[in-house]
Amino acid sequence: MEFVLRSQTADANRRKGLHVKLFREHTVGAVVRRCVSVQKKKEYNDVLAFPPIAKGLSTNSQTQEGSCSSCNSSQKLQDLFFAPRICGSQRTAYKLLDLKEVGSKTADCHWNVPYKKVSEEADLQIKTYLKHHLHNRHGKRTEYFGGGRTPLRDKGKEPPHTFKTEGFLLKDKQLTALLDEERHINFLENPQTEANKLERQAAQSEETSSEHISSSRRTALSGAEVLSESMIKSQANHGISSDNSNSNTRAITTSSNPKELAFSNQLVNEDSECDNLLSDSDKINKMLKGDIHMQYSPKKKRFMIYVCGGYSDTAPERNTLMEKVYPQLYDYCKQRGYDFRLVDPRWGVQDGTSNSHNTAALHLEMLRQCKDSEGPNFFLFTGQKRDIHSLPPSILKEDFEAILNIIESKRLKAAKRKRLHLRAKDEAGLSLQSDASVNNAERISSDLNKNEGSEDASALSNDSSVAHASFSNGDVCSVAQTEKSGLDYEKEIALLQLWYKLDENSVPAIYRLVPISTHNRDFHSKDPLRRQQSKNNWLSASQKLHTILQQNASEAVGEEAACALLRTVLDCEVEQGLQTSGPPEGHCHWFKRTITDIKYNLGSIKASDYIDTLPAQPEINQTLYAAHQKFMDNIHAKLRHTNIYEHNVGWGRDGVNSKVNSSHLYYTERICNDFQRIVISHFNRFLSSGACKDPPDVRRRDVCQNQVKEEILEHICHCQTLAGHCIGRESVLIDLSEVIKNSQQKLIVLHGGKGCGKSTLMAKAAVLASNWIPGKLKTIVRFVGTTGESRNVRLLLQSLCFQLAEIYHGKANLSESLHALMNEFIALLEFASEDSPLLIILDGLDELSEEHNTDVSWLPSTLPQHVYLIVSTSMESSSLKISEKLTIMSDTVHITALSPTEVTQILRCWLERDHRRLQAGQWRLIIEACLACPSPLYLQSAYQETKQWASFTSPDEIYLPADLCKLYTSILARLEKEHGEQFVKKAASFITLSRNGITLEELVDLLSQDHGVMQEIQQSHGLTVSKFPFVLWARLQHDLGNHLVEQKTDNTYVFNWAHSTLELVCEERYLKTRDVQIALHAEYARYYLGKRTSPDVSNANGHGFQPLAWVVEKDSVKNYIFNIRQLHGVTYHLIKSNSISTLVSECLFNYEFLLHKAWGLSVVHLEEDIKAALTPEKQLIDLDVLSEALQLSKKVLLQDPCQLASQLVGRLNQIISTDIPVAPGNS
Repeated sequence: MEFVLRSQTADANRRKGLHVKLFREHTVGAVVRRCVSVQKKKEYNDVLAFPPIAKGLSTNSQTQEGSCSSCNSSQKLQDLFFAPRICGSQRTAYKLLDLKEVGSKTADCHWNVPYKKVSEEADLQIKTYLKHHLHNRHGKRTEYFGGGRTPLRDKGKEPPHTFKTEGFLLKDKQLTALLDEERHINFLENPQTEANKLERQAAQSEETSSEHISSSRRTALSGAEVLSESMIKSQANHGISSDNSNSNTRAITTSSNPKELAFSNQLVNEDSECDNLLSDSDKINKMLKGDIHMQYSPKKKRFMIYVCGGYSDTAPERNTLMEKVYPQLYDYCKQRGYDFRLVDPRWGVQDGTSNSHNTAALHLEMLRQCKDSEGPNFFLFTGQKRDIHSLPPSILKEDFEAILNIIESKRLKAAKRKRLHLRAKDEAGLSLQSDASVNNAERISSDLNKNEGSEDASALSNDSSVAHASFSNGDVCSVAQTEKSGLDYEKEIALLQLWYKLDENSVPAIYRLVPISTHNRDFHSKDPLRRQQSKNNWLSASQKLHTILQQNASEAVGEEAACALLRTVLDCEVEQGLQTSGPPEGHCHWFKRTITDIKYNLGSIKASDYIDTLPAQPEINQTLYAAHQKFMDNIHAKLRHTNIYEHNVGWGRDGVNSKVNSSHLYYTERICNDFQRIVISHFNRFLSSGACKDPPDVRRRDVCQNQVKEEILEHICHCQTLAGHCIGRESVLIDLSEVIKNSQQKLIVLHGGKGCGKSTLMAKAAVLASNWIPGKLKTIVRFVGTTGESRNVRLLLQSLCFQLAEIYHGKANLSESLHALMNEFIALLEFASEDSPLLIILDGLDELSEEHNTDVSWLPSTLPQHVYLIVSTSMESSSLKISEKLTIMSDTVHITALSPTEVTQILRCWLERDHRRLQAGQWRLIIEACLACPSPLYLQSAYQETKQWASFTSPDEIYLPADLCKLYTSILARLEKEHGEQFVKKAASFITLSRNGITLEELVDLLSQDHGVMQEIQQSHGLTVSKFPFVLWARLQHDLGNHLVEQKTDNTYVFNWAHSTLELVCEERYLKTRDVQIALHAEYARYYLGKRTSPDVSNANGHGFQPLAWVVEKDSVKNYIFNIRQLHGVTYHLIKSNSISTLVSECLFNYEFLLHKAWGLSVVHLEEDIKAALTPEKQLIDLDVLSEALQLSKKVLLQDPCQLASQLVGRLNQIISTDIPVAPGNS
């Protein structure tokens, strides 16, 4: 029989609970009364308070679950959230919230809240909150209850688990204080238990926090730190750029905080909290109706998949996917209105050697972009070979110096042993007592080992353990265990200090791995032999560096931090790829291949490509083999077997080669089928809607309207991004506000030089205008060039009229012709009223395209009441003169240059944001350069260049021209040296002469067809495929930074220059003559027409030919997704290349082309093409006849483009009947 103490019985517990309850209710009741007396009662929905998780959760939650077995998942979630037992004090606190139930018997039981269907976003937020609170609640108590009885709180800070827990905000500070007091009462109820608990937590925290924090910091600056530069540039791409409206970034304008600006920002922040409760459709509707403060980021209609694996061992599988599966998946997604991209950064190149050591950062940045898209985004391919080793691009100063200290201590011990050994030999004599001297030396050495050698033994043990847990794939079999001399250690220290330099420009300071070309000058040589020799020298040095770090890092910084420091790129990819918000099975898949008989074929030349072998020996490297097995075991522990696809194959003549081995062909076909099935299955689940059953003309109108809505959202989100990064120019904003307040129904013009920050000022003015204009302001923003459609005057007017109709007039059938749209625009402005005024922001009139000769005559000279129209343009543009004629002098605002104070303020702000500093000489240089050219665009470009500077950079290597064009020229010259002259020249030329930008697929195909580019990269990188590798463009894009932006145009995403000044510099540098431009336009035209300039280039990814439309048929209904890039691009480039005869034969007199363009776009676009082809020098009678026929049929074709054939035959019937063939075969 087991005896139970009386204090542990249920009766004792009940009595103890009664006393505690009375004490708690009395104390908390007093606190509540004080809280209510100070603060007025609030509505129930004003405060969102999440209760702490009670200790009795498991019992109560089971009871609730059993009683609600028939509830749906949302109800069960609310049960889990609201069901925990709430103590009396907490019930009293929550009475303050449930004012609607005052007087009710259930008012103090907050779990009686009725069930309510919640959105998916709210459902996810609640789950995240619960998970976060369960894991962190007890750990965080030690931060606020240090060991005493009063909460410890930093000055000015609130407890994060109360005020900011995974995005939730508790507004009522009185209630917060009440809950803190309740926690204090819990401590008073049972101080001994609580004190013991806190002591245990503090002890555990002391044991783990130091190592955990240092490990995480080292990981952040070794593995994850490689993302820092790319993330900074990615952030910079969203709001710190120039004023040119053809970019997604604009010039920064600095702002202090006047009272009205700060008040506006406060209002926006408060409103955004309520906006989070709205659904996406509600947010979109509010944004379309003129609410630009609504926070919403539209997702890109792009399906991206990241594929990773070893460079050599998984090349057969990855190459087959790129050649066979990618084209089919690309067409499949295009047929359903989505872009598709298969990202394989290892495809086409032999290794990841990069001069700037940014391979890991590049791969992880591309993986992050893929994870932001929908569907399965991570596919891993593995064999039996460990990934190649990689050096950390940077190491924390204290960690690196700790490693140096360990090596130095080993050197001193080796020197001391050597001195003792020599002394022993001298004392014993050299003649007849050699044996005795040896024994004496051994005795002395043994004595030394007893006193000091324990540390050496520990070091050797650590070295061995690191070797077995290595993340490298070098040729070293294992870490050398033999004793080294002091000279060997000196060489190791010298090698580390040669390649790792202290960079104090980083905060905190780090030791940075210097570029390869620093000590290998021929790394960028045009001579292939010298370049390869330089690369071999670096590979040898990197292997030695890796071995040194491997032997000493564990003892210096700890085992875990050493493993994080030396992990491979594939390790980083797998770790980030498996980190998902939900189960990894929904996004990650693993293809595992095993060559069963490889151990019998180790003597083959190709064996080392598929498994790690010892140098010059046909044996398996057991150290690296064990590390690879551990790597795969970790994946097995994180990923379910349903997402693991294992395949066993036999060894072939050249390893795995499907071209010569039928069993390997069958294996690769299975891989392709499984891969395609998985992707299509996920994609179909993502597309919840089926094929549209509406008639083609109705569907066509809906598609056009959806495209206009998407474009409007792009402009609004761009405006929010620019305004959010505005940190200056308060004087200009105040001047603009005064002009708006005193406006006399005239056009307001904001003008300045190129790069002066017009776009950011316009965005900030749009956000602040609700403070300046009374009433419920409706705001429309357009940044000309942010989308390709906004450059066309007719399409710009059409989108403006569409949004005006959405705001004031409901749905309207808008015209297609320019003159009709002008009249509709003026008419729709009349709907503005005193209660609902209208503000229209048009930025960058000088960026309008030439289709309508940049016509701005549609701008009204006198505005209706309660309508405000602000336009911006550069001083060099002709549109400024036209705009000034439509307004008065008092309604124009000139943007002045930056003052020295503003320059210093902006630079200091950026340095603080990026955790950087500059040396005194570097700071003086950039200040002098920016004062010589005080424009925000130059300031931003110059600052981007300073990111290339380290504290150890020689002053001779630092240069900032005091002119924007010269600065751009120096940037292009640096990129040519780094990436190849032909590559940079061609890529920049294609972007410059493109029509509103170039897609990635177009750029890769055009570069693949250029013989000079392919020859250059073959010599420098040793290509393994006949196509241009995607990763080489990714490196150039990374180094271009925010000088290159990605925009949406023609229902896809294109790359374009961030500012027109850079476009002019590229044109001057690479496209000096008209003949060069014509030749490049001709290359574009041949590409769109499917005529290759290099027939030997294989169509490895299926983008060599651009169809007019992607068609999918389902249930006898055809759905057309028109290729807008093809329909626009072919005519544009044929006209630009003066290929009028080809334009006539291939496009304008091609019925299929006419039908697709009239259907996918509009008959008005056909009229614009014909107008552009007709010049005073070349008058074509046939084109005149076609133009007249289309003009007569325009009204019908706008309603139903499918009547094109009947309309043309009817209009041209007389010509057809009287047509006489002039050559045999004509009819």
